[in-house]
Formats: sequence, C-alpha cells, structure tokens
Amino acid sequence: MPIREAVSRLIAERALVLLPNRKVIVPWMTRTRFIELSRVRQLLEGKAAEIACKQITPQLLRKLVRVNSVIKSCLSNDHIRRALAHNLDFHLSIYHASRADVMLPVIEMLWRQAGPFIALTPSMPGVKWSARCHDEIIDALEAGSPHKARRAVQHDIEDTLQELLKHATFEGE
Repeated sequence: MPIREAVSRLIAERALVLLPNRKVIVPWMTRTRFIELSRVRQLLEGKAAEIACKQITPQLLRKLVRVNSVIKSCLSNDHIRRALAHNLDFHLSIYHASRADVMLPVIEMLWRQAGPFIALTPSMPGVKWSARCHDEIIDALEAGSPHKARRAVQHDIEDTLQELLKHATFEGE
C-alpha cells in the first residue's frame, strides 16, 4: 500500500502520468512546460533564498561550501548524475533554512516535475553542466544580502534553462 500511495501522490503532483491503460510513466517534457517550470522555480526559489539569507547559520554555510566542492569535483570527473544529486541537496538545504512551510512543498513539487527530465540530460549530446552560480549564492548568503541571494539563485536556474533550451531534446522536436 505505501508504494501505491506514493505513486498516487506523484501522479497528483504531475511528476508521473497515469495512462488510460493504467500504465504509469514519467511525462514527456515540452519546451514550453520546461520554460514555465523554470520561471516559477525562479520566483519561488529566489524568494526562499532571500528568506533563508536572514536565517543562515555558519553550520549551513559550511555544508553548502562542502556540497558545492563535491559538485565541482563530480563535474570535473564527468560524474554528472552524482553532481545533479548533490545539486538538489545544495538547493534544498538553502530553501529548508527559509522555514517557509507553505512554499517548501511547492518548490519540492516543481523539482519532482523537472527532475526526471533533468536526470536524462547527461545522456544528451552537448549538454554541459556547471555550478558557476553556486559560489555567488554562497557569497550572498555569507554576506547576509537577501537581494543578492535571490538573484544568484535565479541566475543559477536561468543558466540551466538556457543550457537545456540550446541542447536538450524536448517532446515534439
């Protein structure tokens, strides 16, 4: 029963789709849908980073530096899938620091919708991942600058969006 409940929840959150033949699949990603997901993520995640900036602790900053270092190491060694998993940890650690109880589940739902598509991108030719905005995010959080933290997170999401719009394959293309 717990598996059925989990699948039902993922269907409700649009991370999975139930076909008429009762088969469950990951939905195909269209270019338009990915742009919309990215734009909504920029708004919500930017705001969560802004709020988190006021709650940041030295312990969380150390964790973010450590995780970012692991991400960069993974990327330099072509362990893209591992880098993406650590990227999720990096971002959600920041957003959880915001303690925004209403916003957090929505952010997580958006990641569940975009995540399966993003997870496919390491096998797509030409897609290059970087964590170039992560240092900017850490610096903004460390400086206690909510505006800069919001903008840095938004830049990070924009980088991913633009990279995938250039190189990824979307449904109907």
